[in-house]
Amino acid sequence: MISVILPTLNDEATLGNALADLVPAAVDGLVREVLAADAGSTDATLEILEDAGARRVGAGGGLGGRLAAAALAAKGQWLMVLPPRPVLFPGWERQVTLHLERHAEAIGLPAPQRRGLLPAPRIEALLIARLRYERASGFQVTDKGVAGLLRRAGKPTRRLPILIGG
Repeated sequence: MISVILPTLNDEATLGNALADLVPAAVDGLVREVLAADAGSTDATLEILEDAGARRVGAGGGLGGRLAAAALAAKGQWLMVLPPRPVLFPGWERQVTLHLERHAEAIGLPAPQRRGLLPAPRIEALLIARLRYERASGFQVTDKGVAGLLRRAGKPTRRLPILIGG
């Protein structure tokens, strides 16, 4: 179903927790695979990814190019881009499953966790149907994250309570 893409660079301190949060969804078949769009990590990031069964795709280059390479290698019908340090909300799998069942091509973004006068956090996570991703011409080499893809794909239609932090 879902291919999870993690852009990584020397994330050994937080990557284990991020991957552990994905295990129940992988066991249930919601997460098909985890791909790391690695920028050339020199710490234990690559070993942690290998031990978890995640595939490393691409090294070096800009974030847009690495995300594009990971999306190209992904086999899932849906792509979920997460930062390598998320804390996933308990029950996030149910929210994502409902989204997939009810909203065939809607773009899902994490619900904002900050309120008040603080500046909006940078968008680093995204759930998008492969078909909509391809219609938007996917990630581009010049993209600095998911924002470029969102500009091409259109306004996000759903906010999902999936991330506590990130």
